[in-house]
Amino acid sequence: MSMTIEPLEWDSLLFGWPVGQLMIHAPLDDAGSARQLREQLLDARRYRLVYVLAEGHWGDSLEQYCDHLPAPARCYDRKVVLAKVINPTGPAVQPAWQIIRYQQPHVPDSLLQLALASGEYSRFRLDPLLQEFYEPMYRTWIEKSVSGQLADDVLVRFEQQEIVAFVTVSKIDGACGQIGLMAVSPSHRGRGLATSLLRAADRWYEERELTRATVKTQLANTPACRLYEKAGYRVETITTIYHYWNPCRAD
Repeated sequence: MSMTIEPLEWDSLLFGWPVGQLMIHAPLDDAGSARQLREQLLDARRYRLVYVLAEGHWGDSLEQYCDHLPAPARCYDRKVVLAKVINPTGPAVQPAWQIIRYQQPHVPDSLLQLALASGEYSRFRLDPLLQEFYEPMYRTWIEKSVSGQLADDVLVRFEQQEIVAFVTVSKIDGACGQIGLMAVSPSHRGRGLATSLLRAADRWYEERELTRATVKTQLANTPACRLYEKAGYRVETITTIYHYWNPCRAD
């Protein structure tokens, strides 16, 4: 099994120090593969932080292969990708609440606060060594979504001139749509707004004749997973993500 740590430019620029990523696609079912993983992390002196991504349910047991390292590799996320089929010719289901496109160039505070809330289960919020970067990361994410750099549209619900719910949508890979960020204000939950956001996203896909949609969330975010599955999404992949903080980085 070939393992190589790849540099992550965007993360490195945001944090101000080198970040790498190591992807493992198959179980470490032999001593050689486990030894190779340890050797890669021990030799990663140029990186302060390495994300170790393990595809599949077996990733939960990756920690046992990281013994004899100067620091532990800790699990901070089980990222789940869900997908559904979009039928552009099927009967359109209208949202129960009016959802509109956000068309202003600036990000109001109500939208920023929702963007921050959307990352409640984010590994960048859960890892205490990354918490200072969580807010600027999500601020940049929503700003670039509004500007069209990270999303094609931002769909919102206004009440009393405040945004109380939003979802970002994009067209990727030709015929596929994708949800980026999504959140509902705590004071407006339980009213069906999240379902309306997903229906508005479906309508956005249908208008563009997309045939498939995907969304990423955290397996620990049970309410979100249930919401997506109720809307017709099904789990495609689960990736366990570990953070290895390198105490031996050569500065």
